[in-house]
Amino acid sequence: MKLGQAIREKRKEKKITQRDLAKKMRITNAYLSQLEQGKKKVSGDLLEASSKALDIPIPMLIWYAVEEHDIKPERREMYNNLKESIDLIIKSIS
Repeated sequence: MKLGQAIREKRKEKKITQRDLAKKMRITNAYLSQLEQGKKKVSGDLLEASSKALDIPIPMLIWYAVEEHDIKPERREMYNNLKESIDLIIKSIS
């Protein structure tokens, strides 16, 4: 799961600079950079702060961060079958 990468992708989609997002999250630009690069872990408080700053519900941010290898092998086929539909639903409501 790559929460930092998901935060970076959503920040870029919304055309928010790293500096502006860091300010909204009340962290330094350098710390946000480390989060986005996966050098620091995203805590619950930072997940909540990024969710609010990006105006994206926490469950959606988590969904964007899930990778196929995060899913148990016996459930990957189901995940892959549902992923495209769930992505379309999320895109239509965000």
